[in-house]
Amino acid sequence: MYGGHVGYIVRPSERGKGYGKRFLSEIMNKARELGIDQLLITCDEVNSRSRRVVEGNNGILDSVANGICRYWIKIF
Repeated sequence: MYGGHVGYIVRPSERGKGYGKRFLSEIMNKARELGIDQLLITCDEVNSRSRRVVEGNNGILDSVANGICRYWIKIF
């Protein structure tokens, strides 16, 4: 399965500045407000920056298949 609950994009000139981690954190806050208790986030296995963003927001790697990582983030 490829896809997830949310997505975010940081333009190339702004990458590496922490915006992705902040965006995902804000998305998690909104999910909490909506009563969502967990999020599924997917990214390409080779996308190390995206993986760090998800892992930096407590994402737990569930599986890797066909080059796609599936992460779950529990919303507290």
